Amino acid sequence: MSNWIDWCRHVVLPPEVAKLFPKNRLLSENEWRAIGVQQSRGWVHYAFHCPEPHIMLFRRPLNYQQQQENRTQQNALAAK
Repeated sequence: MSNWIDWCRHVVLPPEVAKLFPKNRLLSENEWRAIGVQQSRGWVHYAFHCPEPHIMLFRRPLNYQQQQENRTQQNALAAK
């Protein structure tokens, strides 16, 4: 049995791009998309890899797609 609740993803950017990152906080979705990171919805920037600050760490719930489908179905039922 697995205790994993999130998918994790590492995004490696050119080191010169890391110099543009704020040093005291994580990036919002709008910010990381603005620097060229492209990935599906639901990913949250949760850390930088300290030894290599040009590596961004992201996570999202394992069941994110199912949650989105359930919300869509609930919204469709509520609209009737």
